[in-house]
Amino acid sequence: MKQRFLAAAVLALALALFLVPVSAAAQMRVFEQSMGRLKARLPRSTFDGKTLKITTYKQLTQVANFLKQYRANLDKAIDSWNKLIKTARTQARRNALVANQAYFKALAAEVQAKARVIKPTKAAAPSPQKKISLSDVYVGPDVGKGKPFIVDTIGRKETRFRAWPSPGTKAKPSRWSAKLEFWVKYDQIAGGDVVLIEVLKGRKKLGPPTACRPSKVLGQYQLALFDCKAPKTRKWETLFSSAGDHTINLTYKKPIEGKQFKNFATLHVRVKKLLHGASNNPAVTWGTDYDQTLGVSTIEEAVTSSARNSVGHTMVAMNAAFRKEIAGVVIRTWVKRAERMGSVSLTCLYKGKRVAEGRLINSDDFDYWSFVRKGSPKRDKASWIQLAFDVGMIRFRPGPGGSRGSYGQKPHWLSDSPGEYKCVVLDGGEVVKELFFAVGNEGDIIKPACQLKSMNTLSTVTLLRAKDRKLSDTKYDKAISKKRAFEGRVKWARGCPPR
Repeated sequence: MKQRFLAAAVLALALALFLVPVSAAAQMRVFEQSMGRLKARLPRSTFDGKTLKITTYKQLTQVANFLKQYRANLDKAIDSWNKLIKTARTQARRNALVANQAYFKALAAEVQAKARVIKPTKAAAPSPQKKISLSDVYVGPDVGKGKPFIVDTIGRKETRFRAWPSPGTKAKPSRWSAKLEFWVKYDQIAGGDVVLIEVLKGRKKLGPPTACRPSKVLGQYQLALFDCKAPKTRKWETLFSSAGDHTINLTYKKPIEGKQFKNFATLHVRVKKLLHGASNNPAVTWGTDYDQTLGVSTIEEAVTSSARNSVGHTMVAMNAAFRKEIAGVVIRTWVKRAERMGSVSLTCLYKGKRVAEGRLINSDDFDYWSFVRKGSPKRDKASWIQLAFDVGMIRFRPGPGGSRGSYGQKPHWLSDSPGEYKCVVLDGGEVVKELFFAVGNEGDIIKPACQLKSMNTLSTVTLLRAKDRKLSDTKYDKAISKKRAFEGRVKWARGCPPR
C-alpha cells in the first residue's frame, strides 16, 4: 500500500471544502469531483470496492482517517443534492451519488471488520533521559573552580560595554555615557553582593572604583545580572581621557560575609574619539569600538513558547538548558555596515538541501558617527549589528517522555539527522556569511574544543565556524576579533574563533 495516499487525499478534500460555491449545482459538481479524486488516491490494490487489503495497525489508522474525510465530503454532497431544484437532479448525477454511497458503506464495513482482528501494537517505552543538574548547565574554562565567574552569554543578554555620546548643551557641549552588563555565576550569590568596577588606561587608574549591585538575582540558578551605569556624580573626564584600549578590572565583594575576589574578571575595551555637534565647532566625545565582536557567531537551543517577559529571555534559556521543553534553534552573528542593511535572511542546508529559513527576531545596532575633520560636513559612520534568527522549523530532539509536539509543518529534527550543516546569511540578496556546524547522533551540536577552553556559557550555546563573505562594507580591524571577544574577557584559545 502506498503510504502517501492519505496526505494527498486530505489535501484534495481541503481544497474542496474551502471553495465557496455560487449555487447548489456548483457545490454538487465540486463534491462529485472531489470524491472521484479521493477514490483515486486509495489504490484499488488496497480497496477494490469490496475487499480491504491491509495488515498493520498503522495502515488501518490511515484508512479510518480517510474514511472520516470521505464521509464528510459525502454528507456535503447529499446536502447539496437535497437543495437542487428538480430539473437539476439528473439520473447520471443520482447514479454517481448512489455509487459513492455504496463505496462508503463497503469501505466502512471492511474497516470495522479489520478493526476486530488488527490490534494496535504496543508502543516502545521511551528511552530514559538523563536528568540535567545545575553542574551540567554551565561550560567553560572557569566552571568548577568554586569562584565567581562571568557567563559570557545567556539568552539575549551578553557581556557588553557601551560608551556613547549624548546631546550636549551650550554650557557643556561634550557629554557621554557608559554602561556595562554582565552575568555572574557563583554558588553563594546573594542580593547584597557588590562588584567594583575600575577603569585603567595603560597602568593609570582613571578615578576610584565604581560600585554596582545586581539588578536581578536568580538564586536557583546561582546567577545575578549586573546592569551597571556610571553614577551621575562621576566625572566622565576621568573615565575616558583619550582614545585607544582601556582595561576594566572587576572585583567581587560579599560585604556581609567579609569576602572578596580581587580582579575576578578583566575586560578590555577599545574607545574611539569622535567629533560631534556642529561641523564648524565639533565637540570631542567618545564611543566604543566593537570590532572584536565580529568574530562571534553562535547557535543555541532556545525555547520560545513561554516566559517571554523574563530578563533577557533567561528563563527561556534555562528551560532549554534543563530540557524542560522541546527546543528550537536561534543563530546569532555580527556584521558591520556603513549604511542600513537591505533585506536580511538566513537559510540552513543539510546535505546540500534547504531544510529551514530563519526569521529575524532581534537586531542590536551599535553605531557611531564623527566628522572627518573640523569644518567638513563629511562624516565617518558605521554600525555593528548583531543579527538573531529564529530557525523555527529546526528542532533539536524530542522533549520529555519522547514528545514531538504538534506543528503545522513537520520540523527537521537534528536528532534524526546527524552530520554537517551550513547556514547562509544574505543582505539584500548578497551572501554576507556562511555558518557551519556538525550534529552528533543524539541531536547535540558538537562544540569546538577551543570553545570549552575560551568562553563561559550555557551548555546549550555553541560557537559556530564562520566563513566571511562580506562581513563589513567599511574599514575594520580584522585581527582583533581573532584575538578576543565578549569585551575582551575571552582570549581565544588556539583554533578559535573557528574558520
